[in-house]
Amino acid sequence: MKVMNPLSSEGPLIMVVECPTQAHLTAMTQSTAMADMTQVKSEGVAGGPPPTPRVRIMAHFTPSHVACSSEYQAWVASLGPGWRHLLLSSGSGQLTAQQRATALQAKLNCLHPTLFPPLKLDPASSWSGKGGAAQGPDVVPLMGVLPDGSFSAMEKEDLPNLAKAVPIGSEWDMDAGKLVRPPSGFRFHLAPFKILGPDIADIAKEDNIAELQESFKSSTAEIIAQAVQSAALSTAIPGEEIPEVIQKMGREEVEITFLGTCASMPSKLRNVTSIYVDFFSRGGMLFDSAQCDFNLSHGRMLFDCGEDAVGQLQHKFGREDAMRRVKELKAIVFTHMHADHHGALYGLLEMRARMGAPPLLIMGPTKLFYVLEAYNEALPLTYHFIFNNWFVEEDYRSPPPHVLESYEKTKAELGLNFLGAFKVDHIWNSFGVKIEGESGWKVCFSGDTRPTQKLVDASMDATLLIHEATFEDDMAAEAKAKKHSTTSDAMWAADQSRAYRVLLTHFSTRYPTMPLFDMDKHPNLCVAMDFMSINLKDLPWLPGMVRPLDALFKKEQASWEEDEVEAVPVGTAPAQAVVPAAAEDGKGDGPGAEKTQNSS
Repeated sequence: MKVMNPLSSEGPLIMVVECPTQAHLTAMTQSTAMADMTQVKSEGVAGGPPPTPRVRIMAHFTPSHVACSSEYQAWVASLGPGWRHLLLSSGSGQLTAQQRATALQAKLNCLHPTLFPPLKLDPASSWSGKGGAAQGPDVVPLMGVLPDGSFSAMEKEDLPNLAKAVPIGSEWDMDAGKLVRPPSGFRFHLAPFKILGPDIADIAKEDNIAELQESFKSSTAEIIAQAVQSAALSTAIPGEEIPEVIQKMGREEVEITFLGTCASMPSKLRNVTSIYVDFFSRGGMLFDSAQCDFNLSHGRMLFDCGEDAVGQLQHKFGREDAMRRVKELKAIVFTHMHADHHGALYGLLEMRARMGAPPLLIMGPTKLFYVLEAYNEALPLTYHFIFNNWFVEEDYRSPPPHVLESYEKTKAELGLNFLGAFKVDHIWNSFGVKIEGESGWKVCFSGDTRPTQKLVDASMDATLLIHEATFEDDMAAEAKAKKHSTTSDAMWAADQSRAYRVLLTHFSTRYPTMPLFDMDKHPNLCVAMDFMSINLKDLPWLPGMVRPLDALFKKEQASWEEDEVEAVPVGTAPAQAVVPAAAEDGKGDGPGAEKTQNSS
């Protein structure tokens, strides 16, 4: 038997801290359990070799307004230099985590600037440098340090000369004992010790959008010309009669923006489900944030609110304008209780509470009400809740008078004759959404569902049917088992309901771009993409964009596949702490008792 020497040091320690409000800070900082866990004790073994310094990483899922407070900063400083701190909550805007998605949006904008408006990303140069000095466009910040805004930064020309892993104690190391906000893609190697430290190789760097678009236009002129020609047509279907309601409406009535079009979890090109509906003619046109009259009443609502929906709004409209839109939301309708459809709600409600926004009308499944009530015990939130069952069960108890008043007021403000839900076939208590405008248009959203006659009946003669298409037809058995739809299932519902236009969404991560379907058999169909903004006035020519989009994705696919090929280092992959994109804030389902009336 061989007796091994005792370890000269302990392994890395990672602690996750969430302090949602200033009120929680005192209890956290005075906790003896917290003091015991964060105390940096003497390291090493008596008689053994000198100890290797133990790596301690504290990840702070704390809102920026709390983390920036002097009290929180003092607590972080009191923990001493033995800890390295990462602030992972949202704050200063930054580039999207996936450069591929950012580049794709720039290219889609070349196909059609209205259907795919440019994103409003906060550039890296908006960060502050050491001592608060602004960095120029030739500097990429490694990380931001609160509260004085200082961070370690590197010149772009130095990037190729840096080792992938940055040793602790080097010029590019994190500042021990300070609260640091790392950018998306930042990594910290925890083991083995020889590569211990920050890793800057995958930090998202800002593309020159103008140069990218110029290069794209020169190499893809034929596809762009096809898209321009399609959008110039009065309708994508020769000889088709455009519905009278579309002929009469203006461009300031309804616009629908997809904040997420992926099923289950985000992919490199798509976020999870959330659909933003703008009734801007009810309160004014879309404004640049600098031109907004914050006293105007604007009409906006969401169908579902999947993870990072607010972050997607910020990428779409810019931070200030996105926050205004969050405050101006009138309603959110939730289809079911899978996490990819409601994960961003709670952070959104916290934001609105800090803004002093009025109660938000929420319509959703039974379990959502009880989740909100439990959440409300920790953080006071303001909302009025209507159970979706009220729309589908004749004998279901009516909402309380003040909630019913809020519902009727919201309908009037949005110019709707109907705002509500209908039953679909997915998990327990699943619904679709239907809205009908005073001028006669109708939009239906299937939510997650198998093909069902109830959906067909609800969306009969709809102006637009937004239907999930999680799987392609070769996975029909899995679609049936998981109670989702294939592309053919969605087309069946579209044909049966006689919907004027159909948009497919909610794609499995297996299908990052375009699902397979026969365009000749279904000329009224189109495919949704993240950040796609569809004005109902543009529905007649919208299906004409399918073929240019398909051609674009086929062209891009080869380069994407090349990007996926990465060199695999010899030996065991190191343990890493990886920083994802900052978010604004498992799937669950099952039966539950409906105990109370609609409440707030």
